[in-house]
Amino acid sequence: MCINNVHFYNRFFHQTTAISVMSSSPMLIFVTGGTGFIGFHILTHLLDNGYSVRAAARGCKVELLKKALSVNYSNDKFEVVEISDISSGDYSQHLKGVKAIIHAAAPLSGRTDPETAFRVGYLAPVRAGIQTDRDTSNTRALSRVLFMFYVRLLKLRFLEL
Repeated sequence: MCINNVHFYNRFFHQTTAISVMSSSPMLIFVTGGTGFIGFHILTHLLDNGYSVRAAARGCKVELLKKALSVNYSNDKFEVVEISDISSGDYSQHLKGVKAIIHAAAPLSGRTDPETAFRVGYLAPVRAGIQTDRDTSNTRALSRVLFMFYVRLLKLRFLEL
């Protein structure tokens, strides 16, 4: 299972590299979850490979992410935008010019049941992004959407003492 996920992840970047090489300017990729452990590694991987990145963050994390990225990357390669709520935020202004979305943000666990967290925290933002892409142009600008999520066991009753 893990090997398939890594293969899919590498395949995503390999295919987007081929698309990016054909154009004169680097591909702009929108990333959610950039302040998390995996999301930050995705951002640095993209920037290391010549992509332009627009990262979504909430509240005070916007400035922290800008500061962290500016240590190793020039400010013209990345942009950090504020989104108040990843599950219900308006993405339309942030998706202009974006060719791919990597949705790596995760809802905070424990605040709601797992089904609602998956539906609201994962599916809603991706649907909003795809709908925005359909609404803003007759020709679809997005070439890829990478939808990442993790499974977490909330309660292991057989381990309770």
